[in-house]
This record gives sequence, C-alpha cells and structure tokens, in this order.
Amino acid sequence: MKFNRNPVEPVRVTSTFGKRNTGIKGASTNHKGVDLGVNRALAKTPAILTNKAKIVTNGWNAYRGWYVVAQIDNIYSVLYQHLERQSPFVKGQTYPAGTQVGIIGASRDKTKIPTMSAHLHFEVWKNKVPINPAPYLNNLEEEEMEKTYKTLDDVPSWGKATMSKLIERGGITPDKDEINITHSMLRIYVSLDKMGKL
Repeated sequence: MKFNRNPVEPVRVTSTFGKRNTGIKGASTNHKGVDLGVNRALAKTPAILTNKAKIVTNGWNAYRGWYVVAQIDNIYSVLYQHLERQSPFVKGQTYPAGTQVGIIGASRDKTKIPTMSAHLHFEVWKNKVPINPAPYLNNLEEEEMEKTYKTLDDVPSWGKATMSKLIERGGITPDKDEINITHSMLRIYVSLDKMGKL
C-alpha cells in the first residue's frame, strides 16, 4: 500500500509511533500513530485524504476529539484525530485521494487531557491493528525525529532551559544522569513550556 497524498503538508512529525513518556497526565504512553505538527504561519491547515477511501466513522470521542476513520481497502484503514470541527464527510460514502477531511485543530475533552497545540494525530491500521505510519509518509525526515538525547549536555540549546526546568520539578528523573529524551518529545515539552502548560 502506498499513499497518493500525505495527510498534511508539510510533513512534520512532533511525536512518533510506539512507547513514549509525555509527562502529561492522561496522555497515552503507547502512541498508536504519529502526531503531525501544523505550521502556525499557515492558518486553517487542512487534513487530506491519502487515498480513495470509504468513510467508516465520522464523529466525536472524548480522547480523539472530532475524528474520521476511512477504509482504503480490505486491509488498510486510516484515522484522522483532533479535527477543529466535525468533518463534512458522509459515513458510507467513498471520496477520492486529496479530498479535504477537515481542518486540523486540538479538539478533545479538556477535562480528561490538557489542551496541546494544534496537530493531527494520524494512524494507519492493517487488518484493524495500528502500525507505524512513518514508512508510508512521503518526504519524512524520520531519522531526525527518532534521535535520542542521553544527557542534558546532549540537548540542543533551544531545549536546555525546558529540560532543566523539568528535572528541577521532578517531571523527569534522570537515571544515572541519563534523561534519554527523544527529539520529538523534546519539541513537545518546549511547546508546552512556551504555552505555560508544562
């Protein structure tokens, strides 16, 4: 299976697939998709249907916010999560690749999980089991996003103040002076810090 379009352009992964520790109460520790960040200079960034697909679900969930599940074929489905509002898609209808799913937002039940900056949580399901979407995305700099900083000295200058704050507050407890923070999680922490929500 190959995507005809990316779910958002440009592709900027802010949280990768798999195990993670966000430090955010209520947030998933087993990330079943990838988070794709939005360029703040581009207002109303659309989420795009990657392939011709049939709409299976178009609704609301406390953790997903406004979301859409689209079935590409008998094996693959994709999920778009945290849309700004309900998608105009009609359940049961089939739409071509490139159709706008909706506007990327930050919707969810804010009593369960704190609000984060606008992003698209995107999942790929193979036989109804979530798999890593990264190999299917085009022009993705996966190597950079998977980089891990072992100690505070390894952290780039733009993230040192945030990491120092987390360590002081006990949000991260170094193991033998090792923090082992991924590049993608560092970007999330810095974003939360700038919004005063760390």
